[in-house]
Parts: sequence; C-alpha cells; structure tokens
Amino acid sequence: MSIQEQVKSALSGNAFDEASLEKFIESGLPTKKNELWKYTNIEKYWPEFDLASQAPTELSSVDKDPNFSHIFFVNGQFQANESDIAVEVLNESNRDRFLGAKSQLKELLADEPVFNLVESQAKNQYLLELNGVADKPVIIHNVYSSKVAKHSSAHLNVIANANSETTIIESHTSDDDAQSFINNATSFYLKGNAQATLIKMQTLGAQTVQVQNIRALVSRDANFESFTIDIGAKLSRNNISIRLDGEGANCCAHGLYTLQNDQQSDTNSFIHHNRPHTESSQLYKGIMNDKSHGIFTGLIRVEKDAQLINSDQLNKNLLLSKGAHAHSRPQLEIYADDVKCAHGSTTGQMSDDQVFYFEARGVSREKAQKLLAQAFAYDVILKIKNKTARIYAQNILEQNFIALKSE
Repeated sequence: MSIQEQVKSALSGNAFDEASLEKFIESGLPTKKNELWKYTNIEKYWPEFDLASQAPTELSSVDKDPNFSHIFFVNGQFQANESDIAVEVLNESNRDRFLGAKSQLKELLADEPVFNLVESQAKNQYLLELNGVADKPVIIHNVYSSKVAKHSSAHLNVIANANSETTIIESHTSDDDAQSFINNATSFYLKGNAQATLIKMQTLGAQTVQVQNIRALVSRDANFESFTIDIGAKLSRNNISIRLDGEGANCCAHGLYTLQNDQQSDTNSFIHHNRPHTESSQLYKGIMNDKSHGIFTGLIRVEKDAQLINSDQLNKNLLLSKGAHAHSRPQLEIYADDVKCAHGSTTGQMSDDQVFYFEARGVSREKAQKLLAQAFAYDVILKIKNKTARIYAQNILEQNFIALKSE
C-alpha cells in the first residue's frame, strides 16, 4: 500500500481539515525533486501510518523543576494530570474555535506536504492561550516511545493575546533505542504588542526521525523569537515560516545543530516581510563531525509595499572532520526599494592557529577543540533573553560537548 493510500485509509471521513488531506494525497511525501527537499529523503524512514496504534500512555515518573511551568505530552498525547497549565483539546464543541485560530495562518506552510499531513488530522490537535506576562518560562515536555507508537503526530496552536509575554521551551526526548517517526507542528498567532519566544530543543534517540513545523503570524508591534536546537535524532528537519503582518512587527529565527556519526539536520526557513517598518534577524550555526550532514536553506521575501524594513541572515558551519559536510543556501527576494537587507554564509574547519594558542598555554588539543566549538555554538544560545531558559539550554549543550571529538 502506498503512503497516500495509507493516509487516505486512516483519515478519510475523519479528517480535521479535508483540504489539507487532499493536498497531501495529491503530492505525497516530498522527494528530492522538490527543491526545498533536495538533500533529504524521509520516505525511507516512513513507518506504516496507523494513528490507532498511538495507545494511551502514561509517564512512569515526573521530575518538575520549580523554575518552570510544565506541560507534558507522550507520543503527541496531552497528559493533563501531570501538567501545570491547561491545554484545550480539539472536540466537536470547540471545533469552530480551533478553525478561527487556524484561519489567521492558513497560508503559512500551505505548500509543505508534511505540514498538510499533520494539519489534516483531528487526533492530537491542541490550543494554548497566553495572557499577561508569565512569571516563569514554560517547558513543554514531548516524550516519545516507539514501543507504543512508531508514528507520532501533534499540532499545538498558540494564541499570544495582546500585551502578553511568554518564553516556551519545547523539549523533545526519547529512549536511545526508540525508532519513532515524529511529525509535529507548532503555530503561533501573536496579537498586538505580544512577545513570544519558542525554544525547540531536540535530544532524541539515534534511531528517531523528526519533522518539526513552526509557523507564526506576527501582528503590529509584536515580537516572535524562534530557536531550533538539534542535538539528537538520526534525521531532523525544521520547516519554519514567519510572516510579519503589522507595522512595527519583529522576529528572530535562530538555530544550532551539533551533529556526529551519520546524523543529518535540515532547516528550511522563510521570513515574509508583508508590512513596512518591520525587522527580522537570522543566525544559524552548525557543527558537524564524523560523516554528519548539516543543511540550511533560508529565504527572506520583502513585498513591494514593505518599505523601510531591516533584515539580516547568516549561516555559519564548522566542520570537525573530513567526512562531514554542509550545504548552505541563504536567499533574498526583494520587491521594495527602500530596505536594508543582508545575507551570508561561511563553512570551514577549526583554525589550527586558535588550537595552537591554547596548546601553547598548557591546554590539551582535545580540550582546546571543545572550548572553541562551544564558543562557536554559544553565539546562538546567548541570544536567548530569558536567563532561566538560557541556562537550561546551556546545560544541555554542555552535556553534548562532553563527548565531542574531532580530527
């Protein structure tokens, strides 16, 4: 049975969004013929599409850091008993409410097949409203176990109401031997003067594949910040689409991927300046070791009437071995004539002069390489404004660097 036939059999007559389902059935999974997927093949990792196999699962133990508010999901299913914050689950009585929230963002990722798949499903659709200034960051714990479900999928829709301010960490973890295929989405609708930060931290097992779809509509004077940090997984893909849809709207889309063995991380970022007096910034950094592969494709589009905007985009890659490689494609598409835009990309190896500087002062070569790699990575982490969230990200990254080796 083909992939389209599997999906059609599972969702026909029970889809949340029939239009998205039809789009996926027509297109199927993306292949290398799709320019935005030319380096990544997810079809070979595709398990049988059977959402019914996502049996209810409970957490065996919960450890809550009091510095955060906590929300728990297991294989895409909300764990209300363990969570500190209420999350609304899609049902027949609130269907119109979900549709209203989604209608604002319907054009974002509309041509992305894997997003259309997760959007078409009625299972694991959630809604979270943010109000006021949060007194501490929120951690959304996403835990996966292929013993229960080899295919997991969920969509969290977030409404950041006017003048709200919240930092959210999305943590994605699994057992080392888990063989899960994960297709998730997180959608943000930021109303006037809202401030929202999403930090996606992925430390999945070495046999797991994840596609993460992130989209945001940013209204007047609102600010959205996105961080994607990929450390684990055999293959990770980030689809990011942000539209600045009101004057004074701002966004940042930053990312970091530290890879080893045969890991692959692929990021496709699209920032759309749709109104004047908007700003955006992007910094993506990759550290590749062994035979790993890092990919970045970024597009900034500036509409004709989006004058007086400021936008910059930069991708930097550090190769720690001869077998590691990177592909980088920063792009600008500008239709306005009074803008300030810049983009760039660099890929290189660790500087022998810098390593020698440390060795001459009694620091071993191995430790010197780790220190330089950490310094390279921390440019991204230090952009996280919330101190508690920044320390959390630093601690996880430091654990990753303990095992770092380079040639």
